[in-house]
Amino acid sequence: MLPAAVLRSPHAHARIRSIAASAARALPGVVCVLTGPEALEHTGPMAAFCAEPVPQTAIATETVRYPGEAVAVVATPDRYVAEDARALIVVDYEVLEPVVDPIAAMEPAAARVHDTLDSNVVFHRSLDFGDVEGDLARAATVVRRTGRWHRMCATPLETAGALASWDPYTGAMTVWSNSNFYNFLPWVFAGILGVPTNRLRLIPCTVGGSFGSKHLIMQVVAIAGALSKATGRPVRYLEDRFDNLAANDNTGPDRHYDAQLALSADGEMIGLTLKIIDDYGAYFQFAHGQHGNAMAQPTGPYRIGSLRYDVSCVLTNKVQQGFFRGAGADPGNLILERLVDAAAEELAIHPAEMRPRNFIQPDEFPYKIPTGNVYDSGNYAAVLDRALEIADLKHWKAEQERLRAEGRYLGIGLATCQE
Repeated sequence: MLPAAVLRSPHAHARIRSIAASAARALPGVVCVLTGPEALEHTGPMAAFCAEPVPQTAIATETVRYPGEAVAVVATPDRYVAEDARALIVVDYEVLEPVVDPIAAMEPAAARVHDTLDSNVVFHRSLDFGDVEGDLARAATVVRRTGRWHRMCATPLETAGALASWDPYTGAMTVWSNSNFYNFLPWVFAGILGVPTNRLRLIPCTVGGSFGSKHLIMQVVAIAGALSKATGRPVRYLEDRFDNLAANDNTGPDRHYDAQLALSADGEMIGLTLKIIDDYGAYFQFAHGQHGNAMAQPTGPYRIGSLRYDVSCVLTNKVQQGFFRGAGADPGNLILERLVDAAAEELAIHPAEMRPRNFIQPDEFPYKIPTGNVYDSGNYAAVLDRALEIADLKHWKAEQERLRAEGRYLGIGLATCQE
């Protein structure tokens, strides 16, 4: 079995002029070095679940589009030698203008992340549910806030990995991996590896930490598979910490919100508008999928009658967004709760009173929210009461006042979310 190591781009956006790998190949112990075009002789591009022409390969072929994108891979009997060989590979880059601000990336004159696209905005849709304009017009108060949910990723103790063993005589591939998507999409792995589905064996290993980060780990499978085909030997590729942080398949969302909450004079929530700019990074592999989950619960636990959901998916020179814990719903919870707090402050209603006033009541279930999703059951007021009891809010309010007299500040947060 051969362990593998990956050489990654230091640039956010650059054209690959040439790759000199002769010194790496001449290092004693090196069995194989593959560049992007060479890897494509053995495996195919990554699967894409979008209609837009945003092709992605496990190893970049002509252009790198985010810092850490793979440009070459090495297999040797010793991982330390693989690291040494990787350092001997020389890449000549033509550095291009990086696109890092998703809002600026929407401008017609912005540099393109992909030349195949007319714009960095790969998806835009605005959907109204209910009488949004009417509710805004009749509202006594419209609270508006902007906010950002910052990008994040899982950092499991065991990173993503795969061990691929190719049998050239039968045309079969066996893959051991800590992916947790074996039964759902085996045909995806077969397509990437270039083997028929009845010639692919996927053997589950203990997943360890995932939180969504190991759902569909395609790059590690493709890299191990390409090297196994090229060498005729089993190859194991397990991300190191840098690999995982810089170039994992499933980074969380990075969203900018411009949101409004319409309310009646007595604090009844009647309408919500969400204008979202979502930074998807360099590839649109899973399309706008995270917003499907977000739209299952955009109005949270509240009786909000209308909703405008306006989303723009934008490409930038960053590692791609994938499926991460919550699968895209948590950012919506954040901005909605910020609006509720702002409304409580503006209307001089305590946040712990504003929320129950607008909760869906137990006798109203099953309850259909504006997008059509049906909540089957719940008792939100009872949950909030119990949370406030456990937290002992009165104690902390008194402590807050006492500390403030000393010039110290204690923050108290309250949120109620539907999942």
